[in-house]
Amino acid sequence: MNKLFLTFIISSFLSSAFTKVDLDCLENFHKKYLNQQLSLETSDSSKVFIKKSENYISYIDADAPVFQAIGELQKDGSLDLIFLLKDKENIHSKNLRGQEMFANIIEYFGPEKIKKINGFWIKGDNLNAFNTSLKNGLTFEEAAKQTWTGKQAAKYGYTEAIIKYTEKNRDGQYIKVKVQFEKP
Repeated sequence: MNKLFLTFIISSFLSSAFTKVDLDCLENFHKKYLNQQLSLETSDSSKVFIKKSENYISYIDADAPVFQAIGELQKDGSLDLIFLLKDKENIHSKNLRGQEMFANIIEYFGPEKIKKINGFWIKGDNLNAFNTSLKNGLTFEEAAKQTWTGKQAAKYGYTEAIIKYTEKNRDGQYIKVKVQFEKP
């Protein structure tokens, strides 16, 4: 049943408004867990599917399964997050809210197990805020803290930003940023 459900979600991307990079990233997450036992349940509102295992949780919009919030806790205590809550046409999920999903993922794994939070931005609000902050004279680390993810991480004590990777386009805009948020 889980394989059928995952196949439906992945194939539903073909007609969605997400970019190929979004789809590849999400598909890789799902493929990793395709052959594992995952429990599948619905939230109280029945508008959100929840798929989880010991080190993975995914919240899936039941009305539009292309919208998802995914967390994976690595063995070293780093938390990888993928949030696809709006598409490239700026249409938002009606059932998933970023702040609530972030809190749910932190609570699911337990803040005591999470050593750092990893962000990898290839488009969207975080990358836009990062680029804007740099234009306004902030350092990389300060700019990362001004993003939505940086602000959410800070609520849980992850206030140190460490830039792991950046890539610019020809116009000098950053198009890829990998950052870790850690506790001091």
